[in-house]
Amino acid sequence: MSDSESKNLGIFKGAVQPATAEAILATVSTLRALGADINDPEKLREALARSSLAELAEGELWERRLKEENAYTDGLTGVRNRKYLNEELPKILSRAERSGGRVAFVFLDADHFKKVNDTFGHLAGDAVLKDIAQRLKGAVRTGDVVARYGGEEFAVIMELGKDDDWNKALRRLEDAMCNKENCRFDFEGQNHAVTCSVGVAFGTGKTEPEDIIHRADQRVYQAKASGRAMMVVEPPRDYTLVVETPTLDQ
Repeated sequence: MSDSESKNLGIFKGAVQPATAEAILATVSTLRALGADINDPEKLREALARSSLAELAEGELWERRLKEENAYTDGLTGVRNRKYLNEELPKILSRAERSGGRVAFVFLDADHFKKVNDTFGHLAGDAVLKDIAQRLKGAVRTGDVVARYGGEEFAVIMELGKDDDWNKALRRLEDAMCNKENCRFDFEGQNHAVTCSVGVAFGTGKTEPEDIIHRADQRVYQAKASGRAMMVVEPPRDYTLVVETPTLDQ
């Protein structure tokens, strides 16, 4: 560092928070790399101000994004929350209308969840919910939305293109969430299995979000009434995307 540059370090006293010599030298090196004239006090002051403002703006942006992310994330399981799902579902339905695709809304309810809480306590219940979330994330496709709807209920939104094998995607989900052998987890040295009852409804851009959620929920009730640990898919009606009759109903 030259004598003139050392002399100009006094500028830092009023422009930035107290810093170590190493930090000041690093800042000078950064300003040099940016093409700032370190020998000119005025230009140095301007460059430093721009740098500080940029860092401040970046920090505020990062903080805002973090708050937004937290607002849309379930604190226990780490998947999206109901707020995010309610805001995203109308957008996905509209996008499906523009692309000519369809949307599958998958509703899941953990079987005998109250019994787990009553028998083993709420920590076990939390472990169940975390396990369900992880299994869901591992079973869905890239781009599918996984969310905790509330309590022991979860949901998945699948965008289905004209060439998508929706039946294969649902079978994979069914195997992960309804097959007892795939639903085991350890809690305090004991092995447990908690399956889900799953309902699936289809929609297009003309479908109201409340309608597709309600229809999927009705299929969950059917699954529970039929013995739980199964997926029930509504008939495809006139959806041109569907080329096979669903075989997932039990």
